[in-house]
Amino acid sequence: MEEHTPRRHSPLADQVLTIIQERIANNTYPAESRLPSESDLSAEFGVSRATVRSAIAMLAARGLLRARHGAGTFVSKQSRIKNSLNDLTDFVDLIRATG
Repeated sequence: MEEHTPRRHSPLADQVLTIIQERIANNTYPAESRLPSESDLSAEFGVSRATVRSAIAMLAARGLLRARHGAGTFVSKQSRIKNSLNDLTDFVDLIRATG
């Protein structure tokens, strides 16, 4: 597993989101697998649980993760069909992209 430690040049939650998203894309966290706990991820990345929770919430809003009460957070099963409807853009990302 590649070592990633968030740096302070962009919001930490965005950096954690990117790392988790990369791990989903390269099958470190395959579809239907359970993510490590917020505590484990916060210790690994050296950030607060609130930062990890924020990143997880953004990924859940994009449909990449889903939470099961009492069971944890799981990687969603993704469609293999590529189309623009599968490419969700967060409103904050859209604002950043347009300056």
